[in-house]
Amino acid sequence: MEDESITMAISKRECSVYDDQEYNEKHNICEGDNEETNQLHSLLRLMKISNEFAIIRDSMEVFPLPGNRAEPQYDDTLRFGPQARDFGRGIRATDLLMSLSLFEDITKNNIKEHAENAMDEVTKLFTEGEPLWQHDMDIGIEVLNNAEYVRRFSPNLNTTLDEIIRIISVDAPIDHPRLEPSNGDQATREIGYVQMPALCVVEMLMDVRLWAFVFSEILSRASVLGILSPGSPGTQDGALQTMIAEYHAPSPLLPTRQSCFARYCKQFSDNMWVIVDISMDSMIDNPLMNCKRNPSGCLIQGLPDGNTQITWIEHMGAKTELVHPQFNSSVNSGLKLSAKHWVDTLSRQCQNLNIVIQQSLSGLHREGSPFSSDSLLRLSQRMKREFYGAVSGTKDNQYKPLPFKGGDDILIKTVDGYAQNPALITVTTSCWFPFAPQKVFRFLGDEKNRTKWDILALEHASHEVLHFYSSEGPKDIVSVTKMVDGKGNIDTLFLQEQQENSIASYIVFSPITYDSLVSLSNKGNVDDVPLLPSGFAILPDTNPAQAQQEDSKGCILTLSFQLFDSSSKTQQQVPKKTVRKLYNLVTDTISKIRGALFEPPANPNRDDVETSSW
Repeated sequence: MEDESITMAISKRECSVYDDQEYNEKHNICEGDNEETNQLHSLLRLMKISNEFAIIRDSMEVFPLPGNRAEPQYDDTLRFGPQARDFGRGIRATDLLMSLSLFEDITKNNIKEHAENAMDEVTKLFTEGEPLWQHDMDIGIEVLNNAEYVRRFSPNLNTTLDEIIRIISVDAPIDHPRLEPSNGDQATREIGYVQMPALCVVEMLMDVRLWAFVFSEILSRASVLGILSPGSPGTQDGALQTMIAEYHAPSPLLPTRQSCFARYCKQFSDNMWVIVDISMDSMIDNPLMNCKRNPSGCLIQGLPDGNTQITWIEHMGAKTELVHPQFNSSVNSGLKLSAKHWVDTLSRQCQNLNIVIQQSLSGLHREGSPFSSDSLLRLSQRMKREFYGAVSGTKDNQYKPLPFKGGDDILIKTVDGYAQNPALITVTTSCWFPFAPQKVFRFLGDEKNRTKWDILALEHASHEVLHFYSSEGPKDIVSVTKMVDGKGNIDTLFLQEQQENSIASYIVFSPITYDSLVSLSNKGNVDDVPLLPSGFAILPDTNPAQAQQEDSKGCILTLSFQLFDSSSKTQQQVPKKTVRKLYNLVTDTISKIRGALFEPPANPNRDDVETSSW
């Protein structure tokens, strides 16, 4: 009976956002559409989505997140598979110890009870408005009124009142329970529209490989520790699993956050699910977990056109940590791990997946080009995922600062070469720029400006070969460009993707061979194409609501370059000459970008060529 009342309350609130008639008018849905045709279209769409999910799972096995060199999957009978026994592939001993403690009967019952309580709390939070939720004009999203939340939901509040009464009556000192939320708690709510059937969204969130893929911009690591209940086949109703995750921002100078939590899925009606997360720090003591997931989750509601409305609540509590000074404003805004960021990321990824499906069905090629758009989109996704991993602060990256004065914030890691192969070096840093994020993004995203900052592309001209959109964002574009030398010869081809939003924007690129492009057009495997992802991440150093204004005070630019070096074999054996070249590469690039942005608009007839300092 309680479930029915919750369902009615949720439905009533959501109707205020998307009334059926209003929704149909907005999306041009005709009641007279042929039902049989719609069913056939829906079935075909589900088949294509299922096929893409299989491709994603395979890709995540070959190219996992940087903190996931292997992914343990356990069941409640403790039958460990070969992955769990293979410590050499990156399974952490602490994970195994935690998983063992999870399967004591008392612990399992506690987890189930915590999950049910979290489900009850989050479903109530979905339906509430003011004063519990307030709109923060500075950051442009709904935030939780902490005082009201403590009054309504803190399990310790009634106990504390009872103890105060006892103090008055017996005049005795007492230890007061700590009231939640603690310092560092951040709670936000966001409603969004996702181009994906509701059941597919449920699958994306409950399958750890799909979840890690979709949110690779946010996650450095995601693993399942144990499955307490697999849920109903086909609907995931009742599924309960314990997980561990590591969250990052796009800079290795920022520490990651780690949490251990239970994820619980419940179906409320034919086309409505709620998935909640609840931290397990009270049951499992692990000093590496520096982040607590207070009851959080999302309401997943199917819409008439076969897509989904998402209401997301993100309630995170983090331990107070020292933060690099240039990130204070960005971290304090709370936007990087807000509900808005999760919803925006999910929406953009679903748009991208839909474009891949549409183009694979149509076999779309740009006129006069042999290149396959759907394969390039998949390859670009892999390129971005590798870049996100490269700029993550996860300890698995094992970055070290350059070993001389002025190199403290310039970090380097080396993947050892083997036999006669050179070592792969990644060098990265973050720096503050006195320009609006939008201005920096426009400059770096324009292929015509490449010769203004890329010291390896001087005395070349950059020409776009093709481009197409990766999502509905007007600046979210995948392109192939060619670098032409002074004699008209193609020196290098680049695959590039750029995406822009108020929380973080990216320009990611990698050299790619013509043979690889042709191979993809002939249904070659995307995972077989060699990539060296490099690029830029841009964070606003202001309130995100003001980030796109030209007069905003600044941004933080993170750059990361990957290159092979035949003289380096290990991180301990990088020659001083190579270290100096890496330092020059980073500092010269930053200097050229800064100088170009300070320059007034160039005369379109001017065609000067800059000279290189290296």
